[in-house]
Amino acid sequence: MNTAPFYFITFDGMVFGRRATGIYEIDCDRMTIEQIARGIVEGQYEDIDRVYEAIPGGTCSDITYDIAEEVFSLVWDQDFGVTSDNLRNWLARHLGDDVLQVTTEREFA
Repeated sequence: MNTAPFYFITFDGMVFGRRATGIYEIDCDRMTIEQIARGIVEGQYEDIDRVYEAIPGGTCSDITYDIAEEVFSLVWDQDFGVTSDNLRNWLARHLGDDVLQVTTEREFA
């Protein structure tokens, strides 16, 4: 029995001019927190709402805050830029408005 966690990324945004919600499919070989965070930074997922971790036969937890911290760490420590307003707003929504100020100041320093 596979007990490795798997992840769901939900989105809420515009698709073909209409508001839409849904779930991104993630390849099983890309199901780690680090790979998901890197995918978010690289723009593989847009209009992200939440990220959930499901343990087979167990629980499903909202880990959006943890993912947002990992994304911020990538942006800050590895000098990735925040390339979209959606990502910047998502980080601010889950980590606080101060993150928006810090990332903006660093980009223009």
